[in-house]
Amino acid sequence: MRTPVARLAGLTAAASLIAAPLVVAGPANAAPDGFGTATISIVDDLGAPVKGIVALVPVTAPSSPIQMEPAVSGVLQTSYTKTDVPVGDYALMVIGGWPLVTCVKVTPCGGGLIPSPTPPVATKVITVVDEGAAASYKVRTATPKLVGAPRVGETLEVTSATNLGAELGDLVGEFIAPKVVWKRSGVKIAGAKGTAYTVGRRDVGRAVSATISYPGILTLLTGLMPGGAGLAPAPVTKTTAAVTKNASATDLRVGGGTAYVRVSGPADEVSGWVQLSVKGQRAIWARVQDGFAPINLPTLKAGRYKVTAAFQGNGELNASSDSATLKVKGKKPKKGQSTKH
Repeated sequence: MRTPVARLAGLTAAASLIAAPLVVAGPANAAPDGFGTATISIVDDLGAPVKGIVALVPVTAPSSPIQMEPAVSGVLQTSYTKTDVPVGDYALMVIGGWPLVTCVKVTPCGGGLIPSPTPPVATKVITVVDEGAAASYKVRTATPKLVGAPRVGETLEVTSATNLGAELGDLVGEFIAPKVVWKRSGVKIAGAKGTAYTVGRRDVGRAVSATISYPGILTLLTGLMPGGAGLAPAPVTKTTAAVTKNASATDLRVGGGTAYVRVSGPADEVSGWVQLSVKGQRAIWARVQDGFAPINLPTLKAGRYKVTAAFQGNGELNASSDSATLKVKGKKPKKGQSTKH
């Protein structure tokens, strides 16, 4: 089995075959009969221009992509125009940007560039006509995303936007996959590794960020390609809003001289303190354990009382409260006994 280094070197050599015209070719003149013009630009999914290498993939011969030459030899561009394209239907392939390889209606992606046991298949994206208007298209390359809610207990995950097709999937995973550094308020989070991070209590009120970067060897190897300098994307940082706690819900029931308080929320075990208030009485504090706290009520005269339970919140949950009405009945006087004092 080929080592990852050997396989990546093979990829670089294969890419060089398409990239070679960046060094030796210049802009073409007016198209002869049987040829037309194509203009292809590259942007990312945020609308920013992306420098890369563009290849037209003939629908009738997808294993033989046609390189689009830059206006200045050896210089990567964000837009290419080629005036001597054979008439016909084409799909598109771009080398560069965060996905490294972006294909528009070419399967598998990179087919014809990257050796694969599966012959590539292409379907029409643009049609080049003889001496007609230029066929134009804007290729959008993906960028890394940081998805997930910035709340305690939620998982943040980085989608790196890498796309090298199934043939190089194992290589990407073990060797040139982007690396992620997690930070809290700009300081590296100890122990946080990989593309996913579970938000914790320490993150409350702070922003969590992920810096995504390709390993240096990718920059080195793409730099060895003709015109490949600048193909490997620079590191990018994605940042969340300040982390918040989750909502809690407090439910209060009273009866038989006892207040029953239940607190719920998205936490493994709900714990904390609850304050029980009865009008005209001193507040009572009780500990919530596993989401429950029974509290003995004080001795009260006959009447109706508003009782309020206020959960104070904890490192994962916000505060919440609930109220109930307590009816205290007085003793009925014995027959013949006056109720006046």
